[in-house]
Amino acid sequence: MVAQKPVGPQVRLRSIRRRLVGSAEKLAELIAEHGVDVHPDHIRNCELGRQRPSERLITAWALAMGLDPLDVWAPARATDKAVA
Repeated sequence: MVAQKPVGPQVRLRSIRRRLVGSAEKLAELIAEHGVDVHPDHIRNCELGRQRPSERLITAWALAMGLDPLDVWAPARATDKAVA
């Protein structure tokens, strides 16, 4: 299924991937180490919001980049501040 517009927080992963991993090809290799085979073109399409990654893929993707999968599905967690 092709998305009509960016589909969520995963679109920001492109800059993170470039900084931490480099190429989409290298990321595909790292994701495969987490048990999910993915083509680099699918990674690019997900980053650009053209396609939606499966839950299994986005979890492996986050782990491959050393991220907490929950930070990929939701905004970064707030710092520990006391609520008045």
